[in-house]
Amino acid sequence: MTESDRPQPHVAIPLNGYWTEWSARAARNAAPGWADLVEEMAGLQDAFAAAAPSPQAVARVRSLVEQARAVLARHEVGDDDQLFGRFLPEPHRGQTFSPPIRLTAVTERALTGETVFGRFHSGNNSAAHGGAIALLFDDLFGRLVSVGDIPPARTANLSVNYRSVTPLGEPLAVEASIADVDGRKLTLTGTLRHGDRLCADATALFLTLRPEQMSPAGAGAPPPS
Repeated sequence: MTESDRPQPHVAIPLNGYWTEWSARAARNAAPGWADLVEEMAGLQDAFAAAAPSPQAVARVRSLVEQARAVLARHEVGDDDQLFGRFLPEPHRGQTFSPPIRLTAVTERALTGETVFGRFHSGNNSAAHGGAIALLFDDLFGRLVSVGDIPPARTANLSVNYRSVTPLGEPLAVEASIADVDGRKLTLTGTLRHGDRLCADATALFLTLRPEQMSPAGAGAPPPS
């Protein structure tokens, strides 16, 4: 592997003060190994989606999953103390819904990165599911509006154009930028590419929250607008 072929290191988002504290609280409360567990769960989802197990394997895996679920249920917490999805500086954000995004460049108005869709996000025929692509864009835009001095914001509208098949298991390039700011309204645009081929593009409208809509940064996430 040449130096140019090596993956670029992940660039952590320079979060604004609100999201810095929101994410830091989860990091403080997480047990050692939590981030590794998230990656194992994501791998489990891909393995489950790709498998056609024997009856014996089904019985064994079901038993193991039941045991794991019982262990986790004993540690259930309220929404304010939830860890899932709150590791904002990490590529996976501490969640397993959407694929990890490894950011390669971040400014207050734009970001670029790379991602890979696994079997969990398959829409058949070795292509990513359209809903998974929409989720990716929403996640990507959400990261961008967490940068700098932008107040916490929520998705008001998301429009995705599917231009060509998005493959599974292949590196994909993502870009997002803030196209316009009008009071509380943020208009964002983004693209998803496989090499030189455009797979999808998207436009979103985000609304920043009013002060009375926001919960303390050290508590849970802001309520929906």
